[in-house]
Amino acid sequence: MPQIPVEIADDGTLEGRWPDIKKVQNPAGETVTKAEMELGGITYSSEWFQYCGAQTYEGLEPDADVDNVFRSVENPPKEYAWQRERLSGGEPLKAEHFSDYETWGNAVGKSGLGKPAMAKWRTPEGGQEIPVQVLRSPRIERSARSDEWLEASTQRGFMAWFDKCTHFCCVPSFKGTTQSTKFGAADEVYCACHQSIYDPFSIKKPQFVALPRPEDG
Repeated sequence: MPQIPVEIADDGTLEGRWPDIKKVQNPAGETVTKAEMELGGITYSSEWFQYCGAQTYEGLEPDADVDNVFRSVENPPKEYAWQRERLSGGEPLKAEHFSDYETWGNAVGKSGLGKPAMAKWRTPEGGQEIPVQVLRSPRIERSARSDEWLEASTQRGFMAWFDKCTHFCCVPSFKGTTQSTKFGAADEVYCACHQSIYDPFSIKKPQFVALPRPEDG
């Protein structure tokens, strides 16, 4: 699942960085709007999110008039009791909400691996919700000290990703269901629909555009 670079505003609000918007000419000589930038040695582009139909989401258009704040979803998993008790749907996530990230745990797997939240991002009023998983982890914090991409795309141990399972477009979660323990995925990102498993601490650098380019047929 594609990572979303994280920024922390002065008041602690968590935001997902959007690529720089620019005008370019396509092969047909037409001027089009594109969202793309170099970050941490990698070309970060809005094309990362072109799968599961997300390319049609209004909020993922290169120049969409939306903000980049990560906002709490209306109905987090019951295993995220802290989020249900502390945040209302649409409320911005802030760094202070994750202050216990080094010790946090629930009934799923080991404690101390990080503190998660389910969010939505760049979702216009009445528009298609763009699901995001936010995680603050000491492991990510350590890894960022020696990794160019993680240093650029994470802050203070915060990372985020577009939360659509690449297998069948469901919305998985990190420590979001006790069912994950039955499949050896208690400490990983687990999709309850088809038992897909992702390791949030194994960052794969290559990124591929899901939709074929015109020259590819």
